[in-house]
Amino acid sequence: MNKQRMVLLSSAIVAVFLFADCKTAKSWTDHEARAETSASWIPFHWSDPNKSAIYLSVTIDDIPRKLTMQFDLGANVSLFYENALAPFLEAYPSLAGKLDRIADFSYFYPISLRFGDVVLDELRIFKYGNFGEQVLAEELDSDKNIDIGTIGSDIFQDKILIIDFPSQRLCVTEQMPLEYQTVAAETGEIRNNRMLFPFLIDGQRELLMFDTGSSVYPLLTIEENALSIGGSLVDVRTATSWGTDITLNGHEIVKDVSICGKSLKGKTVYYNTFGSTDDFIVSEGIWGITGNILFLDNIVILDYKNKTIRII
Repeated sequence: MNKQRMVLLSSAIVAVFLFADCKTAKSWTDHEARAETSASWIPFHWSDPNKSAIYLSVTIDDIPRKLTMQFDLGANVSLFYENALAPFLEAYPSLAGKLDRIADFSYFYPISLRFGDVVLDELRIFKYGNFGEQVLAEELDSDKNIDIGTIGSDIFQDKILIIDFPSQRLCVTEQMPLEYQTVAAETGEIRNNRMLFPFLIDGQRELLMFDTGSSVYPLLTIEENALSIGGSLVDVRTATSWGTDITLNGHEIVKDVSICGKSLKGKTVYYNTFGSTDDFIVSEGIWGITGNILFLDNIVILDYKNKTIRII
């Protein structure tokens, strides 16, 4: 399911998390060197050949079964889907016992997520009510793939997140690895846990939200913004945003625009013809949203501690 979600939960929710460090030993000056680097990595896989979404294989607490969660930095909190989670709460009372509430929101704490050799613990994961695929009790012991939730941007606050797109892996660290310290950094912003990238239009600085849940659109914005930098209509797409079908028009970018030094002239800017994303973009005070498709050949380093972005 391709999910370009907009607003999930109140930005007033605050959570504190602990992370595993990424330990690097060799220079990442090219892709071959990256492949040889010794590190504590979290592998990821794409949802489909079109690379619509990123998923992580995970085990939760003492549940022996492997599950999947979407890696979605556009989500400002991490979520378990109520429909998929329901039979696990029946089968594992220790998990059900971690359910609590804050204001109008239900959450689980403390949660431990294991991604192969990497363990992230003391996490707070919110329950997303009446969402996700229904899972039968007899399917808990089957080989069926179960999408249990979303890994959001909240668990990376005050950390450094490394996304190695060519090698399909992630790493979280407390300190910037030595080999990256000389890489030029762009200053961004963080709002509601989300990283915002600097975006230049004819030299004027704007802000874009970096959203790993929006994989196939170089730029997504409101109609007015799209037409201000776009020329002819070159693409029309349909997508699903948290269960709602939407249509997006794409126009070729004709103005001089760039993200962190990457020129976007000649690429495509999209807007939602139903306007359902407009309120989010306007309320967040951003120009639009950018996704994975622009960075598939890159390593993207998001320094949530210092609000900077490095792209290799």
